[in-house]
Amino acid sequence: MSSFRDKYKKPLERVEPVRQTERLQPASPQRKFSAGQGKVPPSQRLHTFFVVCYWLVPITVLLAVLVGGILIALKLQPEPGEPEERENYRPSYQSSFTTLSSMGQAQLLEAYVQAMGGRDVLMEMRSVRYEGTHKDEKREREFELIVSAPDKGILVFDPGTGSSDRFVLNGQTAWRVFENDQAEREVQLLDKARTQGMIRTCKLHDPLRELALGGKGAVLYLVETEFDGVDSLKVTKERVDGTIIECYLDRETLYLLATEDSYFSEGERMERRVVYGDYRMTSGVVEPFRTATYINDELLNETFLDSIRINPGVISPLFEMPEELIKK
Repeated sequence: MSSFRDKYKKPLERVEPVRQTERLQPASPQRKFSAGQGKVPPSQRLHTFFVVCYWLVPITVLLAVLVGGILIALKLQPEPGEPEERENYRPSYQSSFTTLSSMGQAQLLEAYVQAMGGRDVLMEMRSVRYEGTHKDEKREREFELIVSAPDKGILVFDPGTGSSDRFVLNGQTAWRVFENDQAEREVQLLDKARTQGMIRTCKLHDPLRELALGGKGAVLYLVETEFDGVDSLKVTKERVDGTIIECYLDRETLYLLATEDSYFSEGERMERRVVYGDYRMTSGVVEPFRTATYINDELLNETFLDSIRINPGVISPLFEMPEELIKK
């Protein structure tokens, strides 16, 4: 009985060896690169990549240095030429200035109000009467100034004498009335520049007190500095019209030491500085009894107060426009 293996067993066949008469060809022949085909071999592409990287890195660094230098130069470069001609201009500020948040601004203004007598006392002010001496390079005269909120005032030189020089402000209009001992009378409207001067003179509060008590504007910057040898805080305020005024506060007492701003007169920029001193308490309000005004670092005038009366009562007819101007 044959086995299963014998049943399916096949005889081995003799296999003749194959003689290789021809050179074997690879299954996929190598691709030939030529300029006509527009393709670059991998080795050349790698070489090009390394060359590009070799030059790209230093070129990128060089461009970064140049651009950074240009930006720094533009940032440090002062504004060319004169600022825009207007009553005030906005100066450029150093980076050391600190921008105040709304909370920081409120804290600063509240501290200043407390130093000046307190919010309740200041809010009760409706009018103020000042008496003292005004001195400039030409003469020295006695004066009386009455300020009535919100926009009225009357300034009288040589009061109680035979002749007087009276300047009156009512809103945005101001005029002058001059009378001498011969009963001669001269009335004239003030021009824009002198009217603006009367508006500044007849302010019931200084710039920071006005802002703290609800006036318009904002505190922009605060920096620690020194003014006339006194450690101080320099507060930059933006007025409602966008102009800038800088206020120096005594760091210890928070009393106002000085204000600085700029304006244009006949096309020329003028630097104005008002210096305050001799602070005294009057009816619960702290007020300066001495002021000095400088224009372009030259003393323009000085004011020395003898008395300040808070809420003295004001007669409204004092601010009525004279008949001579009404007829015109």
